[in-house]
Amino acid sequence: MIHADLHQGNVFISDEKMYLIDFDDAGFGWYLYDIAVALYEYNFEEDYQTIEAAFLDGYTKHRVLTDAHRALLPMFLHIRSRAIIGWATARPELKQQALIDGLVQQTCKEAVFYKWLLKGFGQSKERTLAGKVTTLKNQLPYCRLILLIATYLPDNCIT
Repeated sequence: MIHADLHQGNVFISDEKMYLIDFDDAGFGWYLYDIAVALYEYNFEEDYQTIEAAFLDGYTKHRVLTDAHRALLPMFLHIRSRAIIGWATARPELKQQALIDGLVQQTCKEAVFYKWLLKGFGQSKERTLAGKVTTLKNQLPYCRLILLIATYLPDNCIT
């Protein structure tokens, strides 16, 4: 069971206790999605790596997080961006078109990366992208999931 909307607007701290609100998105899902939601709003900050490291350090004091699962966080951040696109698109009265356009552009870039991973899977070797080594064999099922989710994006998005 996950909260699925665990951003800072849904977390309150009082008397050194943390309280969560807004459980309408709660349900069964991947706990990595909750982590991605919590980190997402900081994803484009200069000090994101520091924020992520501090969050994960605190998380791992209470729960195990394997290296394989840590490697999947970029994919879950990608999934979160798609969820926000859907949320903002369904609420035109909020006038979030600039946000939507920026998220679609970023999401398209990420989708191209996952498409590249699938194409490169012919060899079971490691490849480097943006300074990170990804084992394609371990990422394949997740890449397929992303491409399945990608069906609602415009065809000209993935070039």
